[in-house]
Amino acid sequence: MGNKTIYKQPKKLPSYLWVDSKGKRLSFFGKIYKRLHLYSSFKTNSKYEHILDFFIQNDIEKALYDILHYVFKNSNNQGDYLEFGVWEGKSFIRAYNKIKAIKNKNTRLYAFDSFEGLPEPLEEEKKQMVKGSYCCSKDRFVHNLKKAKVNLGDVEVIEGFYENTLNKELQKRLKIKNAGVIYIDCDLYQSTVKVLDFIVPYINTGTVIIFDDWYLYEGRDDQGQRKAFNDWIIRTPNVTYEEFIKVPGHLNSFLMNKENKNEKYRGKKNGIL
Repeated sequence: MGNKTIYKQPKKLPSYLWVDSKGKRLSFFGKIYKRLHLYSSFKTNSKYEHILDFFIQNDIEKALYDILHYVFKNSNNQGDYLEFGVWEGKSFIRAYNKIKAIKNKNTRLYAFDSFEGLPEPLEEEKKQMVKGSYCCSKDRFVHNLKKAKVNLGDVEVIEGFYENTLNKELQKRLKIKNAGVIYIDCDLYQSTVKVLDFIVPYINTGTVIIFDDWYLYEGRDDQGQRKAFNDWIIRTPNVTYEEFIKVPGHLNSFLMNKENKNEKYRGKKNGIL
C-alpha cells in the first residue's frame, strides 16, 4: 500500500464542496461526487471517471427510493407507478423492487416506450439528441424484467410512440384510477408534452412527478422538459405543484396538488422554475 495518498480530506470543507449552486446542502453522495469531480477535472481521461459514475447513479437511486418510500409508505396517495421511457428497464426494476419491499400489493406498474428509440428531435434538440437513441426492443425489456424476477402479472407494457398511443382510448383501456409516482424519462420536449397531457386524469394531491432529464439543454427553461412543464402548468389550471426531491445536474421531482387555479402555487410565482 505504501504511504502515498491520492486524496486527503481537509479538517473543514470549504462551502463549495458541500453546497450546490443554489446554496443548498448536498447529500452524502453528492458531497463525495463533487469532491471527486473536482479532483478528476484536473486530469485528462481520468481513471477515476468510473468512480464518479458510481456515485452519480447511487445519488439518483437514493432519490428514487426516497420518493417511492414517501409515496407508497407514508402518504395517503398510494396509486400506481407509471414510467415513460423505460429503455432497458433499470429504473423500472428498481421501482418495482422498492414498491414490493414496502409490501404494497395493490400497486400496478406501467411501462410506456416506443421500443424503437427516440422520435425525431426538434431542431434545437439535435445537438444533444439523435433519432433512434436509447433503442431497446420490447422483448429485451421483458427479458430484463424476468431476469430480475419481476412478477409480470404486476406489470403492463404499452408499446408505441406517444403521439400514436397516449390517447383517450388507452386511458379507458388501462383503467388507472390514480398515480402515486410518474417517472418521465423521454428527453424531448414534444414527447414530454404528450406524457403530461395524458397523465392529467391520474394526478391527485400527493402524486409525485419525476423528470429524469430536467437539466438537459444546459438547464434552459425554454427547451426540453422544463419548457414542457412550464407550458403544461399554464394550460392546466387545476394542477399545482411544489418542488420535492432533486439530484442537481440530473433529475428533479414535484409534489403535485389538485386545487383551484387561484390557490397559492402557480408556476413561476412559486419561485421554483
